[in-house]
Formats: sequence, C-alpha cells, structure tokens
Amino acid sequence: MAALKQWACICCVVLLAACAHPISMAPDMAKMGSASAAARPGTVGLYISAEDRSRQVTTPGGGGDKVSYYPYRDLESAIYKVLGTLYERVVVVQAPGDVDALTKNGVSVVARPQIITQSSSQSALTWPPTFFQVQITCVVTDIAGAKIAETFVTGTGRAEFDEFKSDFSLAAKRASEDALRQTQAALSAEKALQ
Repeated sequence: MAALKQWACICCVVLLAACAHPISMAPDMAKMGSASAAARPGTVGLYISAEDRSRQVTTPGGGGDKVSYYPYRDLESAIYKVLGTLYERVVVVQAPGDVDALTKNGVSVVARPQIITQSSSQSALTWPPTFFQVQITCVVTDIAGAKIAETFVTGTGRAEFDEFKSDFSLAAKRASEDALRQTQAALSAEKALQ
C-alpha cells in the first residue's frame, strides 16, 4: 500500500510539472493606435495561414513551469489594426496566391507576419514569466507574390510579482505591444511601401 501511495505521488508530481499554464499575448487594443489621415491609399491584405492561427506554443515560465499560448490567434486583431493605421483598407486574405480574388478585393499588397516568442522567469516560486520576447517579421509582397519589403522587430516585456499577480499574461502583453509599435514604425518608414 505504501508503494502504491508513493507511485501515485510521483505520478501527480510528474503530471503537474508537465502542465503548461495558459496565458494570452493579446495586447490592449486601445494602445494600438488609430487610422491616420496620412494612411496610404489602397488595400492591404493580411494573410495568416490556418495552421499558424491554430499553432500553440509552449515556453518556460517560473518555478520550472511552462506557459502556453497561441501567438498568431492572440495577435491577429492587433496586426490588423496596425495595418489599418497605415493603409486606407485592410482585408483578411484566405489564399495569397489567388490573384483573381485579390484583384477583386482591390488588394495591392499582402502582409504575412511571422512570429517567434521566448519567455523566462527568475522566480522559483511563481509560474508566470517575468520576461517575454516577441519577434515579428513582416514580409510584404505584391499580389503576384514578389517580395516588396520585409521588416523585423523584437519587442520585450517584463513584469514582477507585484504587477502580474492580477494579470499572469502581463509580460507577454507588454512584449506584444512593444513589438507591434515597432512593426508599425518599421512599415511606416519602409520606403518601398511609400
């Protein structure tokens, strides 16, 4: 009986250690800016594949735990809003190779974001990450698929216990906001898109 209890305790510890705590990278949309009077004419298409949209990522948290989230799903609306500050119109593109559909929707360029994340924590006692990093590469092509421009930014976010005890996703949200602000600035400054 003692051996059975010991085995059950070991199984519980292994299961708890293997679990990843869910968080969200979704930023505060109010911080994402609004459309500018200087927005470029025309329509930009935003393409995120179904595979990327459903991709779950797991990275380290604190105390040996991990966190899991959906980078593309969490950031899609914010990327859409960022593009909306730069162009008169934004549409979601289902098939970036469908030139007829792109032309019908008035799309002149297609933006394809790629997102890479990292997280960590110095805390041995709490699981939320105290550091989070979001890298966004945005490849912009014409409707034929030829690359016009590419931007790359790295956003970082930090949060300590006193801050994140009411929002376990705080470091991730701050990193997302930082990366999105930088993406907006990089795309705005990209001469090939002007």
